[in-house]
Amino acid sequence: MSLFAATSLVIAPGATPISLSIEPGEVRVMVDAHPELGRSLALLKRPQAGQVLYDGQDLTRLTEGALRKVRRRLQYVGGDPRRALLSQQTLARALSEPLAIHKLAGPGDPRQRIEAAARTLGLSVTLLDRSVGSLSTTLRWRALVARALTLDPGLLIVDSPAAYVGAALLPGLLADVTAARGAAGLLWLGPVG
Repeated sequence: MSLFAATSLVIAPGATPISLSIEPGEVRVMVDAHPELGRSLALLKRPQAGQVLYDGQDLTRLTEGALRKVRRRLQYVGGDPRRALLSQQTLARALSEPLAIHKLAGPGDPRQRIEAAARTLGLSVTLLDRSVGSLSTTLRWRALVARALTLDPGLLIVDSPAAYVGAALLPGLLADVTAARGAAGLLWLGPVG
């Protein structure tokens, strides 16, 4: 059984149905993906038709409350990194928020986890006490991925980084995300350089 699968997924009226599967630990790159594919796979936008299965469970049949529980293991990183994180917040706080939301942090634990996540994505731990607004767009994108990885997801969907990260930096970002994800599956939507 696949970790993740989409079967006959229709994203928009008249769109060609999409089917794909991802095994645990697999890295899949889809260069010419539909702009709404990532959001539909993460059920942030409901597809018109089809199934999205994660660990054998049909996510399209779940309520929003039930989906919230699944999203800890299925992390989506997409959108404008300049808007996704609060500018006045420190990077440490931005990275630790998911741990607090999902009640995964014990005493002293968050700092160690966020430092490890930051390092794996090429973010110096000296940046953790700086405001997010002082970081470049590329560093913010790396921060978004690090934030998702603090939750130890089973699948990471990285959507359209090329819209915010220079083409010359994309191969390094993909290499860093691939190395940092551990055993998680990775679906990269967009060009790689």
